[in-house]
Amino acid sequence: MKLKLEALRDISILVAEGPITPENFAVLRAGIKKLFKDGKNKIILELPDSGTIAPPLLRELATLNLLASELAGSIVLAQIAPLTRAKIEAFSKPPAVRCFADRAKAAEFFYPPNEEAGKSPGAASTAPAAPSPQPLPAPNVGAPTPQKSVSFEIPGVASAATVSESASGGEDKAKQFKAEIRAKEMGDLGSVRKKLSDLEAENAELKTRIAEMIVSRRDPPDLDAWKEKVSLLEKQLADAIKTAQDAAAAKK
Repeated sequence: MKLKLEALRDISILVAEGPITPENFAVLRAGIKKLFKDGKNKIILELPDSGTIAPPLLRELATLNLLASELAGSIVLAQIAPLTRAKIEAFSKPPAVRCFADRAKAAEFFYPPNEEAGKSPGAASTAPAAPSPQPLPAPNVGAPTPQKSVSFEIPGVASAATVSESASGGEDKAKQFKAEIRAKEMGDLGSVRKKLSDLEAENAELKTRIAEMIVSRRDPPDLDAWKEKVSLLEKQLADAIKTAQDAAAAKK
């Protein structure tokens, strides 16, 4: 996506050329947040290639619009394809983001023509005289100034504060979960290594015992045992020879 920034009065016009895909929207989001950091709260977002905008991206755009409203501004869309504009306007009531066919109509959102006419020199002669101001009561310095809070909700779109808090909370939980998994993996790995070392030591000890048993069974412990074993072998050999001779005589 290619971004181009223009200005009209105090309105920032961000022209985004290219399809509105999740990858391109990340670039667009970064550009809008950069305008917020620079103190720009009135933004016209021109999307000449807006063939379609997926609902998840529209929700993110509505969240950015909420951030702009908290800065006493707004984000409006311009050069939106008619079908896409109809889908955006039908997405929520009132629309999550205002859409206009061209830049001039979008600029009138911030500066309506009737306000401009009221500020022209000729309008002062035709307008009725304003009533004389009435004296205001002296302010009560000690009393706190009442403040009005206005809140609104767009269906399907969370507030900016909620999105920020949930995102930060989700990141903290993800980090904690990863740390717990890593610690468990390290503990399991250490246990497996220790068990493997014990098995290797046990295997080496078994090999040694088997070798000793084979040697002890093969080699008699003293001279008498050797003689006894030789005598037994001689007897077994004599028996075998006699058996063979008897078998040969039987055949004859």
